[in-house]
Amino acid sequence: MDIDKQNKIYQFVGDNIKLYRGRSKMTQGELALKIGLSRASVVNIEKARQQPSLHLLIEIAENLGVELYDLIPKQALVRLEDVLEEEEIRQLPEKDLSQLNKFLDSHRK
Repeated sequence: MDIDKQNKIYQFVGDNIKLYRGRSKMTQGELALKIGLSRASVVNIEKARQQPSLHLLIEIAENLGVELYDLIPKQALVRLEDVLEEEEIRQLPEKDLSQLNKFLDSHRK
């Protein structure tokens, strides 16, 4: 994936985190406390200067009361097997794997 496309994806994710955080009437500091990050990290994620990991995106979505797929642009969706090695998939915590499978199933239809 080229860098411009990658940057656009993370900008979309950051914009959606900011949108849903605002709808939840949650400050950046409050979200940071809930997910174990600094307020500066939340700011950087929202401004696409920091790229959150999958497990962090799942945690952010849960704390904002949305689904993971609400944060990700539809055109960025790919098959899990295309981006993660089999070993990485096995190492995901059960909670994250369950959420990820639900997300993938909803977009395979």
